[in-house]
Amino acid sequence: MLPVVSYDGWVWLDGYQVDRNGLAIARREIYVQPSQLRKLGNAPAAVRFQASLIT
Repeated sequence: MLPVVSYDGWVWLDGYQVDRNGLAIARREIYVQPSQLRKLGNAPAAVRFQASLIT
């Protein structure tokens, strides 16, 4: 989460779009209500592994 003031119940999320090699190609920011988010599923294993090498 970004250290930005927001309305009660809302937060700024900061993330990166990754290519098929797991390399960050674009930064993304989105303003959301965490209570309304849902997990859609996991990334394919190859992308998940390579992305973890960057962090």
